[in-house]
Amino acid sequence: MDKIVRDVRVERYYPSVVAPSDEFKTLAGIENPEYKVLWEHLWRRFANTFVYEIDEVGAARWEDVLRMIRGDNLPLETRRQRILARINAMTPYSIRAFRSMLDAMFGAGVALPSEVFAKYELWLDIARAHIFRANEARRFARVIVPANLTVNISSMVAVTENLYFAGYVARKKITVIDSGGDISYNVPGAQLGFAGMVKRTKHIVIRSE
Repeated sequence: MDKIVRDVRVERYYPSVVAPSDEFKTLAGIENPEYKVLWEHLWRRFANTFVYEIDEVGAARWEDVLRMIRGDNLPLETRRQRILARINAMTPYSIRAFRSMLDAMFGAGVALPSEVFAKYELWLDIARAHIFRANEARRFARVIVPANLTVNISSMVAVTENLYFAGYVARKKITVIDSGGDISYNVPGAQLGFAGMVKRTKHIVIRSE
């Protein structure tokens, strides 16, 4: 939330007949700083109604309203987390409602929830630029989501790249010479004769790597 700044100058509201008067100019010089201080107090009081804009005074006020133990010795950011956790302690009824809580806490799209109910898992996908807030997001989710869901963190980025495939063809020739099962031993005139069979096969192996 942007701070609303006011340049308080009471002489703008003087009637034209008295505005040139030295006395009224002196009076304005005295009152203007006081009005500026008053405006700062009013603005700070207004800003403290929003948890994301609170200071120490605002944190103490929220802790009192929510009946929490005062965290005066804690860092302001930690106190803010505790207050938000108490406000958001009601379990959301849907992922959409929980996503709205995350957007309000960390910014739109910084932490995107998704569920894997079959494994009782809740995943928070943290934007790469905000990955340093992963533990913070996990703590925030832990006090809100059901206790039987484990809270996991991921940080996925869509990348477009060229995908190449390569392969080679290997050709092998295998020659097998077996003796036939029907060998006949015909010995005409004291000569020994043998008969056999030659088989030729080709094996082609294609591999891809």
